[in-house]
Amino acid sequence: MRYLSSWRVRPAGFISRFIAFSIDLVIISLMTALVVFFVNEIITFFGIKVLITRWMGNAANASTIESVLRVLVFLLYHIYAILYFAVFWSLIGYTPGKYVLQLRVVRVDGLRLGFWRSVLRAVCYYLSALLLFMGFIWIIFDKNRQGLHDKIANTVVIYS
Repeated sequence: MRYLSSWRVRPAGFISRFIAFSIDLVIISLMTALVVFFVNEIITFFGIKVLITRWMGNAANASTIESVLRVLVFLLYHIYAILYFAVFWSLIGYTPGKYVLQLRVVRVDGLRLGFWRSVLRAVCYYLSALLLFMGFIWIIFDKNRQGLHDKIANTVVIYS
């Protein structure tokens, strides 16, 4: 990791990264809750559920519609989360959570992440979590404090 040694920057540790990530998750969850609330209000106001239920027939179909809407919200939440991280990392190098803790995400050569590398890193968050969160815990033991998502995207989180 030539960048880290030549510029004498300090890679961010697990706790500060965890706090920053938690702040970002709160922001993402609040934004999602607001969107879901307003969409539900629009559906209720215009009586879309009633129209669909009448069009589809019985009450069992109404519950099917509710299930489909829940799956859509789930998918949109995760797409929004990936885009949230990718846009912030590619445009300014940090998310609001990382800004609060003075952290920055950069490529290992010190350059700013492009959009697609940011998307890759965000998608790899899920891979890090799927492996019993070992991809995140890896940060504690790695000399450059890189998680699995950092290794795959060739990035590092540093103190600004």
